[in-house]
Amino acid sequence: MPNIDSILITLPHKFGAVMHCDHLSDRARVLGAINAMRREADGRWFGDNFDGAGLTAGLKKAGHAIKGTSVFMIGAGGAGSSIGVSMLEEGARHLTFHDVNANSQAALLDKLHRAYPGRVSVATTVPPDSDIVVNATSAGLRDSDPLPVDPNQLAPRMVVADVITDPVPTRLLVEATKIGCPTRDGTHMLDGQIDLLFGFMLGKR
Repeated sequence: MPNIDSILITLPHKFGAVMHCDHLSDRARVLGAINAMRREADGRWFGDNFDGAGLTAGLKKAGHAIKGTSVFMIGAGGAGSSIGVSMLEEGARHLTFHDVNANSQAALLDKLHRAYPGRVSVATTVPPDSDIVVNATSAGLRDSDPLPVDPNQLAPRMVVADVITDPVPTRLLVEATKIGCPTRDGTHMLDGQIDLLFGFMLGKR
């Protein structure tokens, strides 16, 4: 179909679409998943993944540096995997994460260890030296959901981000605000991703 120049990909096709690309961005190669494809001038298809890049773009837009920081993340699923790669790609000094699914946690740890050796570890609690704390799970969609992070482990200097877009703010962000933490919600991640996707489709990224 010669009149198609770009395609947006969603679940469950993010992994399978990779095989239809001629080349990938570095982060898409690490993840083995894409959410956008673009036809290049020579007719070849280029794939990229902006799920995590949207969150990092939102943080940077608000003036929160990522380079040199220590990041703690809850969740090693699709969103968490992409966010982890984007944080490390943006120069985070170290990424620590946790997932209740041991298989998902082990798979992401292996994937990130190979791409970013010495910069990744797992832990069940927020390391005291964390600069950024991210909830990359669905915990918070319902009022009855347990908090993904114990607020007692947070400190006012930590930036707390959540991928959830509804409700806004989540209970986690409400508790973080009470402590004095700067917060970013899922709508900021979505806005960042939309800007990146439009640039990608227009060939500017």
